[in-house]
Amino acid sequence: YTIGQRRGIGIASGEPLYVVHLDADRARVVVGPREALETHKIYLRDMNWLGDAALSDIPTAGLELFAKVRSTRPPRPAVLHHNAGITSVELVDGESGIAPGQACVLYS
Repeated sequence: YTIGQRRGIGIASGEPLYVVHLDADRARVVVGPREALETHKIYLRDMNWLGDAALSDIPTAGLELFAKVRSTRPPRPAVLHHNAGITSVELVDGESGIAPGQACVLYS
């Protein structure tokens, strides 16, 4: 199964169900409505930062920019945060079906 998958789930329901979470430790696939796929905050790892300032110099309130997590969609408004060694991106409008390991490209 993959995050966002709808076909082949094998559960009858009055509304379409999608894979919203995979729990490998417990061998569980969590399903829910399409709205449950929407993510507003993602955490980044293995980041390659090419910004003008150091990542540690980002203001506490965050750095407004644009983020792209889907190759076929345009960049969307986002806020980059970097605090205590943790880097996250707040997606202003949210994005559906983001999975761990997926790329996130940031634009100024």
